[in-house]
Amino acid sequence: MERGQVSLRFPWESVLASAGLVAGARAAWIAGRDGYASIGLWNLAASSASRHDLSLLLPVLLAAIVLAWLARRTGPAGRGVLFVAGAALTFLLVIGHLFGPTFHAPGFHTSREKLAHAGALAAALGSTALLLSARRWSRALARLAALGVGLLTLAALGIRIVRPVSSTRAKGPNVILISLDTVRADRLGCYGYPLATTPEIDRFFARSSVRFTRAMSPQPFTLTAHMSLFTGLVPQVHGVAVEQPLAQGVPTLPRLLAQAGYLTFGIADPIYWLAPRYGFSRGFHLYRQMYGTAAQRNDALEPLLADLDDERFFLFLHYYDAHSDHALTPYNARPEDQELLAGWYHGSFSPTDDQGRWGTARLWAMNEEGRTLEDPEDRRYLSSLYDAGLRTLDAALGDLFDLLEELGRTEDTIVVLTSDHGEEFFEHGRVLHTQLYQDTLHVPLLFRLPRKPARSTCAELVSLVDVAPTVLDLVGIAPPAGLDGTSLAGLIRGGDGALDREQVVVGWEQAGLLTGDWSLLPPGHGDPRWRLFHLASDPGELRDLLSEGAPPPQGERLLELARREGLRLAEQRERIGKAEPVPLEEKTVEALRELGYAGE
Repeated sequence: MERGQVSLRFPWESVLASAGLVAGARAAWIAGRDGYASIGLWNLAASSASRHDLSLLLPVLLAAIVLAWLARRTGPAGRGVLFVAGAALTFLLVIGHLFGPTFHAPGFHTSREKLAHAGALAAALGSTALLLSARRWSRALARLAALGVGLLTLAALGIRIVRPVSSTRAKGPNVILISLDTVRADRLGCYGYPLATTPEIDRFFARSSVRFTRAMSPQPFTLTAHMSLFTGLVPQVHGVAVEQPLAQGVPTLPRLLAQAGYLTFGIADPIYWLAPRYGFSRGFHLYRQMYGTAAQRNDALEPLLADLDDERFFLFLHYYDAHSDHALTPYNARPEDQELLAGWYHGSFSPTDDQGRWGTARLWAMNEEGRTLEDPEDRRYLSSLYDAGLRTLDAALGDLFDLLEELGRTEDTIVVLTSDHGEEFFEHGRVLHTQLYQDTLHVPLLFRLPRKPARSTCAELVSLVDVAPTVLDLVGIAPPAGLDGTSLAGLIRGGDGALDREQVVVGWEQAGLLTGDWSLLPPGHGDPRWRLFHLASDPGELRDLLSEGAPPPQGERLLELARREGLRLAEQRERIGKAEPVPLEEKTVEALRELGYAGE
């Protein structure tokens, strides 16, 4: 055969080499996206890369055979078209835009992301050229590449068989902590709600679980409530605020678990209030704020759980799906869920107001301007849209629960589900979550334990600050001293007796108190009043006893107790100290204002 002549022999070496290069490039791309190697988790990086390489090798090999077969039956012009098409499809495959969740693919924002795309393009062009070229030099190169592919494939098989684990491993069970942003307890079926909002949550936590019927958020604000969840400290003590991050010396749940040998991962919605700048990433080996709905997040969770395999891990999952947002309707849901729970409405509720505002911005404007929805049916419809959004979130959680059961994770994992705060629907004249009432403070709190019976319900008054010490206690780690929260492990395991405290703290700058029968709410957010409600006779908190003259004796005692508690918390805050403030940038303020979070 003369130099330059096209060979008619089927290029098996080129097919093998090209398929191996593409599969390896995709595996390398995913490994880079996962970031295991960048933090020294080489065992996870090797496990992830080998799994993705092997899973893609066969389909890519079949595609390479088809492309090579077509190339042998076409002329130079057709071969050029095949090269362009093959390189383009290969590039999209490597970067995850084919047969992968595109919303997880890196963008073009950083130099690292641009370099990754350049590498993917080089792999696409090289593998396609290797496949379609029939020159002698390319065939010789293909033989060497095919040999390398074979060795790498054997190495990947070996990694999948051996499944290396970390040298330092925790001894307790895994922990998955799920936070459902803006979910009030009384809208869950397992908390007595008559509508079918949460069938999957109800099913999953129907066994080996305990449901706390009186769990309270210390403050209805995503930023501060989540920091209380992580630190076991009330907001008046941890001191985190809009421009104030967590002080460096404060231990957090992920940091304490990481120090005990757990691999710690956090996946949160990309809202500003959970940004690393506030201290949320401390203690996490990997902390990501990831776009996408709960259903889309499952595409990322399945490979992560597969990579973790025999590792001991803590996984924090935050879902924003039930929260109002800047979409056209105030709360988003699948069409079938909206029809099921809000399809009854045939009124004239408009998605936008007279100034063109919608979603959270519209609801926030109603609060700022002191307006309400006059028609009771409109108010009920707004509440029904929220129910529909919760059911959509629940369906995605059902897929996650099914995955945990399929992987056998329920046998070695504690699963905790809670929320940072609830939501109002004009029960006290406002919407969203700006006031200190049971509508915003009462949150779900459910623990599912692996292979251990647990009492089904517990009526003790508890708080989000109790979650961190409880998780530590359940996995065998002593909670640090000085926490506002206390471990609920004894109650979860079915122990007798009550907690050694009378009240939990709620409030903004000043500390209010909730007891078994009473709610003492402090001033805040422009309201200068203290308010007192007798929950036993007034569960809707409609009759403020302090506005009726002299408070009853129990109210006097609670006011004095709140005063002493405020002094104690201030001393505790002083001991912790403060981190340097981090002022908001103007572009951040504008973004928050668009979502309705910032006033004029």
